[in-house]
Amino acid sequence: MVALYARQSLDVRDSISIEMQIEKGISMCEAGEPYKTYVDKGYSGKNTHRPQFMQLIEDIRQGLITKVIVYKLDRFSRSVLDFSNTWEILSKHHVEFLSVNEKFDTSTPIGKAMLFIIIVFAQMERETIVERVTDNYYQRAESGSWMGGPAPYGFRIGRLVKEGREIPTLVPNENMQHVKEIFSMYACQNVALGEVAAWLNGNDIQGVQRKTWNNVTIARLLRNPVYVKADADVYAYYKVLGVHIKNRLEEFEGIYGGLLVGKRGAGNRQRKAISEAKFSIANWEGIIDSGTWLMCQDKLAANVQIKNTGKGQYTWLSGLLKCGRCGRSIRVTVDYKSPYRKRYLMCTGRIDHVCTHMIKVRLDDIENEVAKELQKLLDECENGVIEEEQPISNREKIELRSIEEKIQNLVECISKGTASELTIQYINEELEKLTARQKEIASNMRKNEKKQIILKKLIFQKASYEDKKQIVNTYVKRVNISDQGIEIIWNI
Repeated sequence: MVALYARQSLDVRDSISIEMQIEKGISMCEAGEPYKTYVDKGYSGKNTHRPQFMQLIEDIRQGLITKVIVYKLDRFSRSVLDFSNTWEILSKHHVEFLSVNEKFDTSTPIGKAMLFIIIVFAQMERETIVERVTDNYYQRAESGSWMGGPAPYGFRIGRLVKEGREIPTLVPNENMQHVKEIFSMYACQNVALGEVAAWLNGNDIQGVQRKTWNNVTIARLLRNPVYVKADADVYAYYKVLGVHIKNRLEEFEGIYGGLLVGKRGAGNRQRKAISEAKFSIANWEGIIDSGTWLMCQDKLAANVQIKNTGKGQYTWLSGLLKCGRCGRSIRVTVDYKSPYRKRYLMCTGRIDHVCTHMIKVRLDDIENEVAKELQKLLDECENGVIEEEQPISNREKIELRSIEEKIQNLVECISKGTASELTIQYINEELEKLTARQKEIASNMRKNEKKQIILKKLIFQKASYEDKKQIVNTYVKRVNISDQGIEIIWNI
């Protein structure tokens, strides 16, 4: 039986179709000669991991095939090694090989040589295409354009007109609010990846490629610099990691996002060292401030293990609620399916069958009572005046970082031992100037770094969730809950 093999990796204009390849192959068959078609659509010829190709090889080994016909040799293989291995199988089972487009006689040494020469050129063409695509990919990244592929979660692919032509960019979509919530939650000290994932899943917030979230998908999103407003701190972060930064320090204005490419190999997708990656400023605006983004990177790098006490997200009283009967902790759970997100209280002693306490007190009532008692305590605090440090501006950070790099370059020049006496004298003079300027900037910053602020009485119910947790953990030791009500045990 004759085997007609056809392959097409991409259905593009000017490429010969599967149907045309089969039609050309049939024309090479003798009248009445039986044939079987093997078609791999959407598969590259870079290797032999193709379903129908492997079925063809199996049929050859079973002695079912006497002749293989392809339209063109590169439809069969684009690898010298793969074709050489396949050719051995064909020869072993005495299978004839014919190409419609290339004419050669494999029964002669010259014919066999021509066959392998054609394969060499096919492989070289494939490698040239890969190299051209890779170069174009990196060129896009260096210019700040989106390189291609699906947009990251919270973005959609858009177009930006630059110098009279449209270039790809990223535009925030309706999911960007969830991205902000993810960064905001994880940046909190007592929130783990699993809690963020549970919150998203509990609220039926679906991802892009999969419906549910887990630690891996959350961490991958948090590490992506497409969301950060890249400023001098982000520049310093990647500089320390040894990443190749394509933009000048002055371009890190804290406005635009970033692109990190080259983390995986183009061929095998194996993870590479971060020092081999390249960072570029993107052409779309960042969403997450650098402080929040870097805080998340620090947590991810350190793989922080969060203590159980006080980490809950369902109430600012987490870790302080205790059973008035057995003294065990009280667990708070939330019914996310309920439109009101009803919260339930359960003594952990009931789980171990050491307590029978059915908690009938509502969590809202407990929170209101504790908040009222805390407010009484806060009202006793007098107004005051303190000094608060003002954040260093990004412009000052850029100038200081630039001076540090210049000093480092000059010191390295001296350490190499190749500089002349005159050159060393010039370098020393430059070092003195740079050091003086560095001290001057630092001195000016110290003069302006503090400002006086007036402390007003704190309204507890208007404080943020994290502030409430901090206040209550400062003043409250525990809150006992019993049938008689609640009892607040103070730290003071």
